[in-house]
Amino acid sequence: PDAKRARLAPDAPPLFQSGMLDGTLATMPSSGSTGELQIPQQFVGWLKGKGGGQIREIESRSGAHVSIDQSTKEQGYSRVLLAGTEEAVQSATEIISNELSRVMARDGVAGQTQTVPLPGEELAEAFIPQKYVGWLKGSGGSQIRDMESRTGARIRIDQSTREAGYSVAQITGSPEAVQQCKAFVEAEVVRVQERDRVVMEHTADPNLKPGGFNEVQIPQRYVGWIKGSGGAQIKDIESRTGAAITMDQSTQELGFCRAMVYGSDDAVIAAKQLIQNELARVMDRDRASGQTIPPPGRGGGGPNNGNKDALAIVATLLAAAGQAAGSGGGQPQ
Repeated sequence: PDAKRARLAPDAPPLFQSGMLDGTLATMPSSGSTGELQIPQQFVGWLKGKGGGQIREIESRSGAHVSIDQSTKEQGYSRVLLAGTEEAVQSATEIISNELSRVMARDGVAGQTQTVPLPGEELAEAFIPQKYVGWLKGSGGSQIRDMESRTGARIRIDQSTREAGYSVAQITGSPEAVQQCKAFVEAEVVRVQERDRVVMEHTADPNLKPGGFNEVQIPQRYVGWIKGSGGAQIKDIESRTGAAITMDQSTQELGFCRAMVYGSDDAVIAAKQLIQNELARVMDRDRASGQTIPPPGRGGGGPNNGNKDALAIVATLLAAAGQAAGSGGGQPQ
């Protein structure tokens, strides 16, 4: 009865305005946290789902109450209103934001949900040069998730300004979490900008160092291992040595790629040593398990070395293919 009276009251608060899903107000919690998301109008039907099915699923998964206020639809968006415990509202916010971002990306629609911070939270923005957005996100969003896990803040990347050359990282959470997370985001951008500066500086004059001084050849099968999940291992080596590392895979058809290392002589030597140590460790592991190790090819030293290396790599690849076709049968001859 109380809920119905509030629904009919002329001075009803925003959570009880018209335009919501029918029949949802009877179960509106009388206390707890609230939240709000603004979504493009063309996605309201998608969010509701057939017969309100998707709204019910989000409520079931999060424990929050979800309603839609379409009183602003003439302005091109509607408001998703959330209520429940703080944990439930946060969970519903993440579910809706992630799913909506996914379907907007699928449909090629620019823009992103506008996140409204919960009571007691703050919203901060960090501007990201567009060329570094993918780097900041990491493989499958791994770097964003890592920052969120370390700080407790939430990050959304709004790419509606991408044509202007930048995107905006929208960071919400407690004041302390937001401050720390924004510092992480900005530090990562500065780090990759510095890496690019160092690489450009050292590639401007390729004759500064003898050939091969700043490279490590890596068998192609180990490139992913050396890079690490989302490039984590390369970033760790860069952080420990002060070097900048890029992976040149233009030679992958020959069975190897080149880790190009830039920086001071000491930084290059230290980074190369770490890469070589890690490569030796994983190759020793595979030898112990009986796997064939393809040698990295290196030219120079003699007129036919390049051809010999190429032939050796091809032979190794053919042997590996034969071994795979035989499902791990007899040892290579």
